[in-house]
Amino acid sequence: MSEKDLSHIFQNEPTNPVTVMYPDFLVAVPYKDPKTGKEKGNPRFGGLVLVDAEDIKPFKEAARAAAMKKHKTTKDVSWPFKDGDKMAEKRERKGKKGDIYKGKVVFSVKAYPPDEENASGFDPEENIFVVKKGQLLNAQPKDMYSGMKGCIIVAFAGNFRSVEEEDEDGDKQTVEKPNVSAYLRGFVKTEDGTRIGGGSSRQAFSGVVGHVTDENPEEGMSEDYDDSEDEMVS
Repeated sequence: MSEKDLSHIFQNEPTNPVTVMYPDFLVAVPYKDPKTGKEKGNPRFGGLVLVDAEDIKPFKEAARAAAMKKHKTTKDVSWPFKDGDKMAEKRERKGKKGDIYKGKVVFSVKAYPPDEENASGFDPEENIFVVKKGQLLNAQPKDMYSGMKGCIIVAFAGNFRSVEEEDEDGDKQTVEKPNVSAYLRGFVKTEDGTRIGGGSSRQAFSGVVGHVTDENPEEGMSEDYDDSEDEMVS
């Protein structure tokens, strides 16, 4: 995904922090298909973003803008949003905790490190931070855990996803369908702060102040997010 495709960006207010689950923000790891358990694709950074339902509108507006730019329509587009209440119900039916998802809209974010095709890839040292004692510091592995809260910069981009469908004769065929993906552009782990400005992630978070908690409210919780069934949550 080139820089020119990442034009529809949303950055949440520090007074309305998002919750992050399973953050691979510092080390790129191979994507594991939740249905097959097999690794596929290039290593990437990523995680799940949980947004209070009342705060999701600007994220959805940015996603719709990305769809219009790429696909010229929002019809039949696969969106990167899931209903957190439904995710919680699914977990609870399996005897797992799901409270952290209730009242949330959930979407996955991803980013790719630099390579031969993408020289300007995602660099955690320039984009992932933590606030400690009023100072903005580069995040360390111990700072990253499920349940942490903070401010995030997300870029939405329109693209296509390959889907297997059966034709009239019952034969399987691969169809390219319009899609919108969410890309991680920056994150700072914090609990409060002032309004964030524009510019790079380091510049954007330069005014953030707050404190950090080491408490993980859902320690040991694991939820495989299957983004093959993403939906636009109203």
